[in-house]
Amino acid sequence: MMPAPELKNVSNILISQYEYVNGKGHKQHLTEEKIPIGARILAVSRDYYRYQLGKLDAEKHNKAVSLKKIKQFSGVQYDAKVVLALEKIVNAELKSIDAHDIGIVSDLLKPGMVLKEALFNNNDILVLPEGHTFDDASINRLRGLEQRFNMNFSILVD
Repeated sequence: MMPAPELKNVSNILISQYEYVNGKGHKQHLTEEKIPIGARILAVSRDYYRYQLGKLDAEKHNKAVSLKKIKQFSGVQYDAKVVLALEKIVNAELKSIDAHDIGIVSDLLKPGMVLKEALFNNNDILVLPEGHTFDDASINRLRGLEQRFNMNFSILVD
């Protein structure tokens, strides 16, 4: 993008997204307000989603845990105002979701739980039907599928 002068601001945002507000980031070692606001927003949103995808840790995290991890670096790596804005958005979103409509991970399954909706894999192939009652064997099979195909199901249970 550098040869296109009209994209200079976009280039600066992309280049500066790895700078830390404390100046210990990458490349230019910019601090706080010297980092373009677009880069500060991009850094927070990028890493918030990377925590959910398991790209920053060895495991995938839900929205609440991803936010908590971002908040740990507020004012150091990330702009505190941007983190606060993300926190408001995530908290409002989490409050608006019915607790029964939040999928759980297979590690939280217990024998006797009942599947609220049919469970499909990434290719839309039925894995378990609605109403399935989990037992140790079905929980272990489900976890085995997740490991084998490097995926995580979001499981709705009653």
